[in-house]
Amino acid sequence: MSVSGRFWRWRGVLRRGGGAGAINALLVVRLRVPSVFATVGVALALMWSLQLFVHGRSVVVPDDTFASWRLVTTVSVESEGQGGSDLPETQPAQTRPVVTETVGMPFSVTRKLLVAAIYALIMLVLVQGQLIRRRFGRLNQRRVLFAVLCASGILAAAGGSLWVLDHAAAPVPTRPIGDLRVVSAAILAGGAFFCGRGRAPLAAVWLLAGFLISSIWRLEVWTYTASGYSVQIIVLILMTLIVHAALAGAITGPRRAKADSIAWAVLTSGGMLVFAAAAAAGARPPVRGLLHICGAGVWAIGTAGVLLSRAVIASRSAAR
Repeated sequence: MSVSGRFWRWRGVLRRGGGAGAINALLVVRLRVPSVFATVGVALALMWSLQLFVHGRSVVVPDDTFASWRLVTTVSVESEGQGGSDLPETQPAQTRPVVTETVGMPFSVTRKLLVAAIYALIMLVLVQGQLIRRRFGRLNQRRVLFAVLCASGILAAAGGSLWVLDHAAAPVPTRPIGDLRVVSAAILAGGAFFCGRGRAPLAAVWLLAGFLISSIWRLEVWTYTASGYSVQIIVLILMTLIVHAALAGAITGPRRAKADSIAWAVLTSGGMLVFAAAAAAGARPPVRGLLHICGAGVWAIGTAGVLLSRAVIASRSAAR
């Protein structure tokens, strides 16, 4: 195997992902940098350094780098020998020679199994979190945070290596976030309004559904782009954040403002659904435009209510 092939082996990829996660963890745990800023900063540093030292838009690996990863299956094929199709219909089938062949399955099968394995592992850790805490007692929170951020880097590297499986090349990043569907799926599944224990497993369960919804939204709502990003995904992220805020107010807000909070939650979520319903309008632009306007209008009314109610609650708290 060549030098570049050894570089892209799975173990090396995970080590580098863990190293990036460790740098991020040091910034957060030691220097008290907010996690969001530390993640973006590390991503920008990696992006700029790769563009300085790597020429071109991708790093190509040899075709046989992951040859041992290809799943194989054994199939039996009837040979055309000894007459083949010229055999009479009365000829017994067992006289046709059968040849056993080994066929390599597409790498997409390997990728799907790896994704399923990684997702199952994350779910297992989340579900068993309470058991681990009870068994080992109260853990040092800074050490736990450091381990979590290192694991996050390893998972990110594992996800990137799946792209190499399909394309035999690793793209050199030109921006910290290449696909906003991942961000929108995380926000859809984030469960900002879920309270109490168990919200992390609940959000993880909804992550796959969130990615599916954001993918459908991207394909069906409209096709405008800005700076390479899908405009409808940006709209989905903004709408979802407001819906989270409205639902959080309806669930955990003051009891005297409960009815108003529920109304704002219904308006914001309903407006987002009406906006998305434009995808079902087919090729009728007037209907699609009307649904866009109605959905955005209903959502805007609910958003104004959410912002106003939060301002009132903040002013009352300040007055006390």
